[in-house]
Amino acid sequence: MKRLLVPLLALSLLANAGLVATQVLRRERADVRTTVAQTVPAPNPPPAEPPAKLWDQLQGDDARAVAARLRAAGAPERAARLLVADVLRERYLARQRELIGTGDPAAFWRESASAADREKQVVLRRLAREHEDLLTELFGVDPATEEARERRRRLYGPLPDAKLERIDRLMADYGEMADGIRAQAGGTLLATDRELLVLLEQERRKDVAAILTPAELDIFDLRTSATARTLRARLANFAPSEQEFRALFALLRDFDERFAGSNGAGDEASQRERAAAEAELNGRIKAALGDTRFEEYRRQQDPGYRVVARIAERFGLPARRADEVVGLAQSVQARLRTLRDDNRRTPEAVRGELEALTRESGERIVALLGSDGAELYRRTSGGAWLRALERVAAEPAGQSPDSAAKAEATATAAPAAVTDSAGTASPPAARPGTPNG
Repeated sequence: MKRLLVPLLALSLLANAGLVATQVLRRERADVRTTVAQTVPAPNPPPAEPPAKLWDQLQGDDARAVAARLRAAGAPERAARLLVADVLRERYLARQRELIGTGDPAAFWRESASAADREKQVVLRRLAREHEDLLTELFGVDPATEEARERRRRLYGPLPDAKLERIDRLMADYGEMADGIRAQAGGTLLATDRELLVLLEQERRKDVAAILTPAELDIFDLRTSATARTLRARLANFAPSEQEFRALFALLRDFDERFAGSNGAGDEASQRERAAAEAELNGRIKAALGDTRFEEYRRQQDPGYRVVARIAERFGLPARRADEVVGLAQSVQARLRTLRDDNRRTPEAVRGELEALTRESGERIVALLGSDGAELYRRTSGGAWLRALERVAAEPAGQSPDSAAKAEATATAAPAAVTDSAGTASPPAARPGTPNG
C-alpha cells in the first residue's frame, strides 16, 4: 500500500506544479501586454467620417435636376418619383403661402370669397396641374395610379388608355379656362360670360371630336355632356332602359343645342319660340316612349314628385307614397277650384271648408310620410302648396273676401327655384322635356 501511495503523491505534486506554472505564465504574458500597451502607443484609429449628407447633395430647386441626380445615384424610379413629388409639393406650399398666407383657422371672420381670392385659387390649380404634367414628363404615367385610370374610364367610357389621357388633359385645360371666366365674373355671370362659356364648351367638344371616332364620341357624350348629366338626374326614379335613355338624350340634346345659353330668357318672340319648341319636344318624347311610359315620365319630371320621392327613399317608405302625395296635392287643388267657383257658399262656409281641408291634408301627409317625413316635406319646395294652404286658412275670417281663390292661386303657383332642406335645388318651371299637365 505504501509502495502505491508514494507514486500517487508524486503525480499529484507534478500536476499541481504544472497548474501553478501555467497560471504564472499567463500572469507574465498579461503583464507583458500591459507593459507594451503602456510603453508603445497604439496607432491612432482613422478619424470618424461625418455621415454623408446624400439628400443635401441630391436635392435642389429644379425638379428635373433632382430627378437626374436621383437616377445617377441608382434610386428606383418609384422612389425617385416620390422624392421629386415632395420637392414639387414644397414649392406648391411656398407659393400658396405667398398668395394667401398661412391661414389662421381661428380667424374665420377674415375668410373671403372675393374675385381676387378666386383668381388666386385658379393660379394654384394651374400650378398643381403644371407639377402633375412635369411628373408625367419626367417619369411617365405612374404605373401605380390604376385608380386614376379607372376614374377616367368611368368618366369617359371604355376608351384606349392613350385617348383617355389626352381627353383627361383636354377636359382639365378647358375646365381651368371656364374657372377663370367664373372667377373673373365674381359669382355674377353676365350674358357675355354665359356666351363665352357656351363658346368654350363648343370648342371643347370640337377638340374631343378630333381625338375620338364617331362611335367613341357618342359614348363620350352619353357619359359627360351636360344634357346627359341632367337627364340622369331627372330619370333617377323613372329607371329608363338603355334604348329609352338614348332616345330621350337625342331629343333633349337637339333642344339644348338649339337654345344653348338662353336659359329661357329673351324677348317675347324668343320665349314664344322656345315654348313652341318645348311643346314639340314633349310630343316627340311621347311618341318615343309610348302612352304608358310617357305618363310615368311626365309624372316623375314634376319637381314636387322628385322631392317627395327622395323623402320616401330616405325614410324607407314604399315608392308609391310619392304618387299618393302628388295625388293628394292635385285633389286639394281640385277642391280649391270648386270652392272658388261656388258662389253659393258664404265666406264663413268657405273658411270652414278651408280649415277642414288644411287639417285633413296635414293628417294625410303624416299618415303617408310619418311625422318626420311630413315635417321635412312641409319645409321643401314640394310642400309649398301645403304651406300656402295653411297660411291662407290661418288668416282672420274677414281679411280676404275670396279665401278660396287666394288659396287656389298660392297653392298652385310654381315656387321660384328653392333649395329644399335636403340640399337639392328644385327648378321653378318646366325644363325642356318636362310636360305641364
